[in-house]
Amino acid sequence: KATFVDHTGVETTVTQRMQLYPNPATDYLLVEGVAPASEVTLHSMTGERLYAGRADSRGVLQIDLTPYADGVYLVCVAGETYRVVVRH
Repeated sequence: KATFVDHTGVETTVTQRMQLYPNPATDYLLVEGVAPASEVTLHSMTGERLYAGRADSRGVLQIDLTPYADGVYLVCVAGETYRVVVRH
């Protein structure tokens, strides 16, 4: 007994890996590999929202860190939270 299945298309799955760099950062932080128009936020360790931006059509966002003091910050993107160290 044989079973035949007729496929009408091929699904391609592309997995992007989000990257935050450099870390520690000095003047900027680059966020790559997120979905286009994804919101990215920067928070102090006390939870204060300091910055909000959206990734471009390539899934990239550059955050200017020059206004922020040295320290540890939280970057939130796609429901995940990452720690970033800022050293000027």
